Amino acid sequence: MGDLLGVGFAKRQLRKLLFYPNIYGVPKWYTTLPPSCRTPQGRIAQVELFESCISNQPLHLGIARYLLRRASRLRTVVLNPLVFNNLSRLRSVFRETANYMSACVSKRLAAQRGAQLAEFLKSSDYGQLPFLRLWGIEVFLKRPDMLGDDEAFDLAMGFARELGTRPAAMMARRGRRLDWIRGLKESWTNYGPWDRRAIIYAGSILPPGEKRPWLGLIEESTEDPLERAVAKYSMVN
Repeated sequence: MGDLLGVGFAKRQLRKLLFYPNIYGVPKWYTTLPPSCRTPQGRIAQVELFESCISNQPLHLGIARYLLRRASRLRTVVLNPLVFNNLSRLRSVFRETANYMSACVSKRLAAQRGAQLAEFLKSSDYGQLPFLRLWGIEVFLKRPDMLGDDEAFDLAMGFARELGTRPAAMMARRGRRLDWIRGLKESWTNYGPWDRRAIIYAGSILPPGEKRPWLGLIEESTEDPLERAVAKYSMVN
């Protein structure tokens, strides 16, 4: 496994930069990151290695995943410019990229970075891939400060053809769009399983006197145990 991931090369480069990783799935000979990597010298090493990684063709997936995961754990904001300027290059590791963005975008630049991500998802050829759009929506759910409620809901509605109604339902819950949720109370059974559960969960923001009868009826009548569990949870949360 180590050879397949290019571990030998990674060891030489990381030791050269005083950077000792702990790659997921290859834990034995890697050590944890020392406190020295939280110093300016250590942060410079992280930037240099990440810049070298994303400049290679093709992208080395193992190293890229490790660097993004480690940066997420350490809240390493210095990688922000490289990440947001290379979203297309990072398409193959977009799960790790999305988790990094959720954890490491500063509040001061949240709106700016959110606009960059939204534009990438709407306009880029790669950004239009359903997998990338799904993780982009996840970023905006975790970080509401990166995109306003109206913009996030419109974005999710624009992705409905590829992703279904689930993203819109989650954004409706985030933005407390009660009328939109009420409009689906009679037709929620017409949607697919993931969409139905998201609509039920979105109903948790309805007033107690409105949500309890509706969700209670779902809990009693549905044959899907997951829908029953979501309805039960949404009634009390």
